[in-house]
Amino acid sequence: MKYAACALMTVLLVPVSAPQAGADGKSLSRAMLYSLLLPGAGEVYMGYNTRAKAHIGAEVGVWAGFFYFEYQGDMREDTYKELARINAGVAGQRDDDYYQAIAYYISNEVFNVDMLREARFYYPDDRDLQLEYWEQNGYFDEDAWEWTTAAAMDEYRTVRTESRKSYRRATMMLGFGVLNRMVSVIGLYIASKAGEEHAALTPRVSFDAGHGGGAYLYLNLPLGK
Repeated sequence: MKYAACALMTVLLVPVSAPQAGADGKSLSRAMLYSLLLPGAGEVYMGYNTRAKAHIGAEVGVWAGFFYFEYQGDMREDTYKELARINAGVAGQRDDDYYQAIAYYISNEVFNVDMLREARFYYPDDRDLQLEYWEQNGYFDEDAWEWTTAAAMDEYRTVRTESRKSYRRATMMLGFGVLNRMVSVIGLYIASKAGEEHAALTPRVSFDAGHGGGAYLYLNLPLGK
């Protein structure tokens, strides 16, 4: 997301130095502001209706994809937590570190043995520090778990991985939204400078929901003759 934020800051700086008027006396700065708020709105204002449809369509796809992947991630998260409850005896809500740990250790006892090894590695000559490290990083009592089978743990890990993928894709959709705004704003500037008859040579975007849960935002850069 830090790259998306940097891209958005770049776009926000563009209107400051942009010309104040475009074709037919319309304000280019206003058009660019409209496109920052809603890609395609600036194109409608300037009369570039074909390009407006492409940007608005991409924006609809971006937000549809975002909410879809967020919902998908939530559903998969609920599923893996239920698997942990049924097959590993996990009760109540836990933090992400806990859910990460139970994805790779058949029980908290096995996990704690690993923590003891780490403690001995970090503090080879200090028994007290070893014990302190073990108690701080191990899971005991109400945090205990034990998977019924290795297959149940594998199923849990698979569903959890898919849930995290869904959330990452939702974040990517926000990045696509920033890109759509950049292309819209830059395209308006280029079209205004080149004239409406050359508007077809400005960048365009299109959105497509791919197979297997993926999503694609295409950036077309016409190079002319």
